[in-house]
Amino acid sequence: MSFAWEATRKRLIIIESVVGVHRPLDKDVRYELVDEPDKNQIEYAAFVDWFYNRVLHDGVPVPYNFTKPENWLAQFLKKKMNLAQTKHLGQDIPIGPEYHILFVLDKMTDR
Repeated sequence: MSFAWEATRKRLIIIESVVGVHRPLDKDVRYELVDEPDKNQIEYAAFVDWFYNRVLHDGVPVPYNFTKPENWLAQFLKKKMNLAQTKHLGQDIPIGPEYHILFVLDKMTDR
């Protein structure tokens, strides 16, 4: 993330799979694992990451770096990144219940 932030001039958009989502979601945002404990959400995310990147594709690194939305926000704050927008995308495909969030980060311009 730091490399991408340094390389961008104005805006960085991150779409990331997250775990630890347990609150009721907007009616348009779906997540089949919302009632599962963090441990189960992490195990499922690790399996999907491995399957997608090692079985369906060849040689893609699988770091299993899953974290909660609030940990992303803490990282942005720590690195002095200006969070302009957060959009909860939820689960995008029925067969793979991974919860996605889109973060829009803007650099402050000195004018």
